Amino acid sequence: MRLYVLVGPIASGKSTYARQRAREGAIIICFDDLTEMLHGEYRYEQGLRQVYRDMEEALARIALDAGKDVVVDRTHLTKESRARWVGFADRYNARLPEFEAVTAAVWFPRDDAETHARRRFTTDPRGRPYDEWLAVARHHEGQAEAEPLQAAGEGFDAVIIAGRGGGPVWSAGGPAPVNPPSTMRELVERLKASPRVRSLDGAAGGETLTFDRHAGGGLWFRREGGKEVYIPIDCGKVAAETGVAFRPGGFDVTKFGVTLRYDYVTGGGTGVDRA
Repeated sequence: MRLYVLVGPIASGKSTYARQRAREGAIIICFDDLTEMLHGEYRYEQGLRQVYRDMEEALARIALDAGKDVVVDRTHLTKESRARWVGFADRYNARLPEFEAVTAAVWFPRDDAETHARRRFTTDPRGRPYDEWLAVARHHEGQAEAEPLQAAGEGFDAVIIAGRGGGPVWSAGGPAPVNPPSTMRELVERLKASPRVRSLDGAAGGETLTFDRHAGGGLWFRREGGKEVYIPIDCGKVAAETGVAFRPGGFDVTKFGVTLRYDYVTGGGTGVDRA
């Protein structure tokens, strides 16, 4: 069984992804729906925080015991909120090692706070004004920037970047289903989440490069000694027009008849979001 922990601000595609997984047979634990069931409306009461948590974990245990995959639909933008589910899975697996649950974090790319607020207000305002949603979106933006999801080191068996359409496009490891990036934007998002690649050709052949930023019409990496490496890729164009070819383990860039190959290196923290 798999335990999918969704990570993203309001109106980032989490519920769309959850509905997709539900159609495939997974059990969805949605915090918003849970509080609406308890209170008759979308409302959070701080004094009931432990009650909410106990109910979420009880539902997850029941679903996993029944052999179902579980999707936890909540923002999980802090390390503590994510570590909670890693710890839950560890305790569950210690109790029933013959029914091991694999944990995967599903990360949803962020836009600016105004875009998330506008999207929520337009599609599902829940009786709240735009300014209130903007405050929520800005709070989420601050959380995400302060404690970004790490591709390695948080204890997940896999980290999946959700594509704009809601499907997984990359995994840091483990058995979660995965496809390689298929667009330039997905490549940049993948590098932000796990920034290290190994250059197989050219002057930097054999070195591990760390993604730094997308600027000036290309991708900027840093070599192990700190020197910058520039790969001229116009991320505003489709891959075929830039000479980029994607493959499960990396990507290739062809310029002026010369092909340079780069393999993804899992782990190593998060990239710098400067795009």
